Amino acid sequence: MEHTTLRLILFVCGILVIAGIYFFDYIGRKKDKIARDNRQEPLISNEQASMDRHEILAEDEISIPSDEEINQIPLTEDDLEAADLREMILQIHVVSKSGEFNGLDIQAIAQQLDLIPAMDIGIYDRRLGDSKNILYSMANLVQPGVFTFKNMSDFSTPGVALFGRLPGIQHGLTTYSDMLECAEQMAIFLDGELQDASHSDLTHQTIEHTREQIQEYERKIFLLKHRKAHKFY
Repeated sequence: MEHTTLRLILFVCGILVIAGIYFFDYIGRKKDKIARDNRQEPLISNEQASMDRHEILAEDEISIPSDEEINQIPLTEDDLEAADLREMILQIHVVSKSGEFNGLDIQAIAQQLDLIPAMDIGIYDRRLGDSKNILYSMANLVQPGVFTFKNMSDFSTPGVALFGRLPGIQHGLTTYSDMLECAEQMAIFLDGELQDASHSDLTHQTIEHTREQIQEYERKIFLLKHRKAHKFY
């Protein structure tokens, strides 16, 4: 065999040996990498994944309160004080044009307008339907502001005052409209005139101004209830 041929065979064999060594080394390193990857900790544990699923489900189950539900949330005096809010007092006076109203006339129109005597405190109450919830009340303009229910035939007064408090059991504008209609009916029946809390004539401008005040007040009350509601949802 010629020397040239022998060298060629040895050269090819050397290349094959080197290629084999490289191939088996590559296979070994590949297996080691796969083994290391299998031993790595998962990015999220099974326990954490379970907790995340529960949190997602809990969030899905949370219901956002509606405006009506928010309006039903009661407020305490502490709630109002913390928000620097006070009760808003609505007042409409019905004053006699001729001097005084007779007790029996007051009794008659009060009964007609569903004003119920509160015998223990001597005033009339307008209630919500058949419930005991008071929408507003009517008192005597003369101090101490009571009516002598046991002797209305001898009772007389220069006027009466309808008054309500906000926040109440229904929307303030509804209560004020009810009070205004009641006062107008009383003024017609008793021959009286309407005045505001300062004993000035109750003009259309005064009425609209009061309605604007009620709307602004109830906007603040709603925001307060909204903040309170989200502490429980």
